[in-house]
Amino acid sequence: MASDETRQRPLTWSRGSIEEIVNSISNVFRLFGVSMDEAVLNIEIKQSSDPRVKKYHQIYRRTKKPRIKRKQLKKIKAIL
Repeated sequence: MASDETRQRPLTWSRGSIEEIVNSISNVFRLFGVSMDEAVLNIEIKQSSDPRVKKYHQIYRRTKKPRIKRKQLKKIKAIL
């Protein structure tokens, strides 16, 4: 009995588990791309000397409402 418990079973891959792995890997890459886009945008905002960008970014940072945040980001991207 002890030998049965210590014996290693070979991994069996089902179609569902492979799809889950692929989906999780693609989600990681998607999140990494989004975070890189945000980082690049933040750098561009900080380097900008346009007072409109500074004003819209200030509103973006201070508000908590997602609708207003989207509008401010849209304005900033249009200026940059």
